[in-house]
Amino acid sequence: INETPAQKAAKRRKLSEEAQEADDLKKRLEIVQDKDNDVFVEATPLAQKVPVMDNQ
Repeated sequence: INETPAQKAAKRRKLSEEAQEADDLKKRLEIVQDKDNDVFVEATPLAQKVPVMDNQ
């Protein structure tokens, strides 16, 4: 609670930067209307399991 003026200024600056970043993200958010109100998610797998064949 006992912060120096420099600490208070740094805290205000950090909060201001976070608020600016949130505003930037909101501006880039695109809302897409769907007449069926369904949610579609297209996922790209990061890894794929490949069957291993043992030829002995």
